[in-house]
Amino acid sequence: MNNHVSRALALLTAGLIASTLAVAQTDPTPEPALPERHEHDMSDAEFIRMMIDHQSQGVALARLEEERGASPAVKALATRIRVSQESDIKELKAMQQRILSGTTKPSMHPDDEKALAEQGKAATDRMSTVNGAAADKVFLEEMVKHHKMTLAMLQRTDFRDDGLHKLAREIDAAVRQELAELQKAASAQTPA
Repeated sequence: MNNHVSRALALLTAGLIASTLAVAQTDPTPEPALPERHEHDMSDAEFIRMMIDHQSQGVALARLEEERGASPAVKALATRIRVSQESDIKELKAMQQRILSGTTKPSMHPDDEKALAEQGKAATDRMSTVNGAAADKVFLEEMVKHHKMTLAMLQRTDFRDDGLHKLAREIDAAVRQELAELQKAASAQTPA
């Protein structure tokens, strides 16, 4: 019996290792750099502030692709993402005004603010140094990270406002769709 249990555990362990490696190979993009904190630890106000800043970074990244990229398909995807994120920003600013009733801008956790700023700067710095097919590649890589960070922010927020929660669900659906398109486009790229 001990032999059977040991063999079963060894097979189970080997299966877990193989499945972990398979997942790692299918999605080589590192997870976003948002600091680990407890799930649902962000308030509506914090989410709005972070998402406005984050979506603004996405808009800047998409504009760089529109200016520097080569692939018409990737540039069209960048345009759709930019337009979507500009719309999100407009809605989030209106909600911020309504939810906060014009009070001061909510603060972010210092670790979150630093991670968000660093990720955005790194992405735009990378994008600013390339043109053509290289810009397409960098855009796809950086926008995948950007979208994964958006999903992490959505998961961390304890939404209290019904209107914001509805918008968050819409953002989640759009981001998941765009993420699939970004990953498909990245896998279709020829290696440099």
